[in-house]
Amino acid sequence: MSIRSRRATLHRVFSSRTQYLPIGAAVVWFITLFILLIYWLAVGRPRYSSQEGAVAFISDVGAQVLKPLFVVGCVLTSLFFLGTLLVVHLIHAITYPGRIQASDAVSPGESASRSHPHLPHRTTRLQTVTSVITIVFTLLTSLSLILLSGFDTLQYRGTHQRFLAIFALSLFIGVIASVVLSGQLFFAHRHIKWLKTSFVLKLSTALVLISVGVAFVSRLATTERGVDIGYNQAGILEWTLGLIFVFYVLTFWYDLRTMLTPIPADRGSSAPQDSPRHMPIAV
Repeated sequence: MSIRSRRATLHRVFSSRTQYLPIGAAVVWFITLFILLIYWLAVGRPRYSSQEGAVAFISDVGAQVLKPLFVVGCVLTSLFFLGTLLVVHLIHAITYPGRIQASDAVSPGESASRSHPHLPHRTTRLQTVTSVITIVFTLLTSLSLILLSGFDTLQYRGTHQRFLAIFALSLFIGVIASVVLSGQLFFAHRHIKWLKTSFVLKLSTALVLISVGVAFVSRLATTERGVDIGYNQAGILEWTLGLIFVFYVLTFWYDLRTMLTPIPADRGSSAPQDSPRHMPIAV
């Protein structure tokens, strides 16, 4: 497929509005968490029959009167997040070599010294495998989040916990795969500065997310039933995890915004005015 046809396909399938998919996921999830937390605090921090400690988990509050809100929030978050990953990978599949800007190079001299001002479209087999792993586990993450919200911890405790385990495991595997792929693209194209920014953002949020997740799981595993302090700490960590997930999702907004924002052509350049900054995508 020629560069012209790839550009036409990109603009026909996607628009600049696509970049707001991750913002939709982040905003919906944050609002859902905020309303659940404020409600629990406003009614006097009740101790529900499903909770172990004095601090209610997200699912404990979501299993009560605000269950419809919790289910809708989880469904919309899942759809927006899954849509984000699919769009990123689809753009990568139909990408064309992008015009290298001097501002994207490590130095102006490096950009000027290039005899071919386009990046190769080819990706390695390892990048393809990592991309597939990311999509598969993101799909599992989305489905399990929807199901665990429907099968609440109050009426379907065992089923809820199984879907929660699938959600946590698939999320962490997807996060790791996403960071690995982002790193592969950055190290393969070091002269592109935004790929470094994307990699640093994803790596930083992933490290925080995984660290807090490990602390949450270990606190639950080492706390004896009836010991409030352990479950209280685990509850606080779970709410913290939910907030960190918001920032992780927003890293994809940076990628899509960079990919889909048109770049004005330089003076004397033959590149069209609507040429997007379309280079290898960090996912």
